[in-house]
Amino acid sequence: MSNNKEYLVKRYTRILSWSDEDQVYIIRVLELPGCVTHGDTIKEAWANSDEAVLGVLETLEAKREPLPTPAASANKQAQFPLRLSEKVHHVVKAISDVRGISMNDLILDAIDSVCHVLPGQEKPVHKSIEVVRPKAAKKTARKRA
Repeated sequence: MSNNKEYLVKRYTRILSWSDEDQVYIIRVLELPGCVTHGDTIKEAWANSDEAVLGVLETLEAKREPLPTPAASANKQAQFPLRLSEKVHHVVKAISDVRGISMNDLILDAIDSVCHVLPGQEKPVHKSIEVVRPKAAKKTARKRA
């Protein structure tokens, strides 16, 4: 696999879930509808997803179809309003003050801690869905910490 293609493969966003029925981890690639793979471990599912993404990209290239842009390449920020009770707002404000970070960064860190799974991590997912972010987004998250 060429370095350029390997880089592109890693940029696509994967959604990891656990299948109680099949007892495997399932990964769906957000930007490539129909690109789904699985593995007995997160590490295996992750590796299989790289192969699946590569296969889809090669098929699209062979058909001379455009390659979908990875969400991580969009470099955009989205906003969503978040309503908090006064009590929760007070607690979030107090914690962010103690840590010396903004409330926004504290909430982003909290979301990141729930949604982020590293390849090879043997953590049971148990019916939850987790977004596995591309490497570029991981670097941004580390800078905030």
